[in-house]
Amino acid sequence: MKIIVIGAGASGLTAAIAAAEQGAKILMLECASKPGKKIYATGNGKCNLTNRNLSAANYRSADLALIGHTLERFGSRQTMEFFENLGMFFKDKNGYVYPSTGQAATVAEVLVKRCRELGVEISCDSKVTSVRKTKSRFSVFYEKEEKQLEEQADIVILAAGSRAGGFGCEVTGTKLAKFCGHRIIPEVPALTALHGNATKFFKLVSGVRVDGTIFLREEGKKGILSQDTGELQLTSYGISGIPAFQVSRYASYGLKRGAKLNAVLDFLPEYTYHMLWDKIETERTCHGNRTLEDIFAAIYHRKLVCGILKTAGVDGSRKIKSTSPEERKRVLQFCKQMVIPLTGTNDLSASQVCAGGVDTGEVTLEFQSKKIENLYIIGETLDVDGICGGYNLQFAWASGWIAGQDAGRKERK
Repeated sequence: MKIIVIGAGASGLTAAIAAAEQGAKILMLECASKPGKKIYATGNGKCNLTNRNLSAANYRSADLALIGHTLERFGSRQTMEFFENLGMFFKDKNGYVYPSTGQAATVAEVLVKRCRELGVEISCDSKVTSVRKTKSRFSVFYEKEEKQLEEQADIVILAAGSRAGGFGCEVTGTKLAKFCGHRIIPEVPALTALHGNATKFFKLVSGVRVDGTIFLREEGKKGILSQDTGELQLTSYGISGIPAFQVSRYASYGLKRGAKLNAVLDFLPEYTYHMLWDKIETERTCHGNRTLEDIFAAIYHRKLVCGILKTAGVDGSRKIKSTSPEERKRVLQFCKQMVIPLTGTNDLSASQVCAGGVDTGEVTLEFQSKKIENLYIIGETLDVDGICGGYNLQFAWASGWIAGQDAGRKERK
């Protein structure tokens, strides 16, 4: 029997190792010029490969039960044991696990090395165009060196991922799965930056990093779609940083359905509006001859102060004692509730992951297709996306290992 793994990324390499260690004959077809190419860029080149604090609550999917079951079978401990057996050492930063070298390249290299040791054939620059199932075998069609080629296999593991990060091929895993009859949840950018309609403000504050909270709201509706707190990175076009990334999948889906969304920014979540008001009033009483800009520059980065004051329409060079209560209230309103109408997000090529994908209800607990026997679907091809912190890679390792193990057992029968 022969297994073809489509995609030599995190999930595909893991699946190949899990199956090959049981004696399976493996061919990997990878569209990029080298295997594991996306791994090299993960975590800004440092590769946060797992997290000790795993929970299905760290993921977004229609089937959190599948994720919970997956993490129970192959969690952070199993991930670390897997990589320890490949010769890796680790750094643990408050539960965030990295290779001891601090380089994502280490992770990719040990995976590829193990595949080579096990006799896995890796064919790069091989663009799979379609997968077809006959009575008992698969025909996998692909392009390589301007040639149209075909390979036969008993088992296919679909690990071709998405176009997130700019590393995916035009023919992604979801396109191939759709070709095989699977339902696809619409794909949108996730873990990505937000674009906002506040050009003058962003031009003034571009480059500023500030701890704050972002709330995602839909106009005309009560409640909050999503929120997160941490270091916000203000750019010339909008909002970046982990808090923006965490809410971005909800922004992507909301904008896709035509909703009018606002990002509401609180630049000092440690203080309530009234606490901040009392602090400013004390400053006005004790230091009335100081300028409004100088008073607020003791709280925020001066570039942010300039942006807030100009957006509020208040002259920051005036002495605070000469400002009216209405002007001070207006400034504080922008400090605590800066409303940014959203116009979009970064596209998939500039996003860390893709939300959406193959409906998780159409795969078994071993990630085998419920529609086509011996077809496995793993990793980012599925409708599973995690928050920042190593969760997406953890799901890739876990789904790859479970599928590879199951496929390898079939090889022994």
